[in-house]
Amino acid sequence: DYIKRHGFRTLVPKRAAAFSAEEAHKLRGIPHGTTIGPWRLRPNSLATASWRCLNSTLFNTGMRSDEVCTASKKAGLTKKMLTRASLVFRIGASRTADPTPTQLASLTTGDGVYINVRPSKTDADGSFWCDKPIWLPFDTHPSNACNDFVRMELQHPCAGATRSQVALFANDDGSPFAKYQIDAALKDALHFIGLGGRKESYTWHSYRVTLACLLDAAGCPPPLIKKMVRWISDESLRTYVRPNDTFISFWLNKIVDATISTTQARDLPHVEEERFQQQALFV
Repeated sequence: DYIKRHGFRTLVPKRAAAFSAEEAHKLRGIPHGTTIGPWRLRPNSLATASWRCLNSTLFNTGMRSDEVCTASKKAGLTKKMLTRASLVFRIGASRTADPTPTQLASLTTGDGVYINVRPSKTDADGSFWCDKPIWLPFDTHPSNACNDFVRMELQHPCAGATRSQVALFANDDGSPFAKYQIDAALKDALHFIGLGGRKESYTWHSYRVTLACLLDAAGCPPPLIKKMVRWISDESLRTYVRPNDTFISFWLNKIVDATISTTQARDLPHVEEERFQQQALFV
């Protein structure tokens, strides 16, 4: 009745748009001197290093915003939040949760970092995903998440038991990023990279959509996409992995001159065809 009266468009779900890989890299790499939300990006700033890590981590993991920030500045660091202690570096044959500067500087191809994930919106008690750490391989690409964490660790060292008391994504005063801070920063960052006109289409959830779509475009098997983005249901996979224009164009171009040769059993001759037709006519 509603559709007859008002049409269907207001019932169509509004979902976050996906970034391109280039747009994601630009968000992470906004230059020093730029003001986004509460932060002015500058060298040797913990907030700036955290902004870089936040964007590269979301690009590689598709984490939800509630996993990377606190609900409000007043709430502070909660026991469900990621901290420096959530990182475990694999360097050569060893694994360490408290790396030295020498160890960090020695990371090379084949090394990387694990993130011990915390409970999230769809895994409130951590029973489904918290036993499965996220692996981030080391690479020299500027937007490599592991590389960003290494830079942050070297510029803003944190050792021993203190690692459990420092948020993984923190302000210059050490307080964890708050939801209103990262939301304000994202809006300004979208304007800076030329997406301001479509800012209502993008949220932090866009990174989750981006990862799923890019993995699909790369030919990643659907069950592995589900594991990497940490979905429990196939319904989420169907919702977020969207039709890829390039792939569709490729396959439609394939059918332009294709020949179809199909056969149905009812189209094949049969010795009792006449009797069958009489029975069908009678029925």
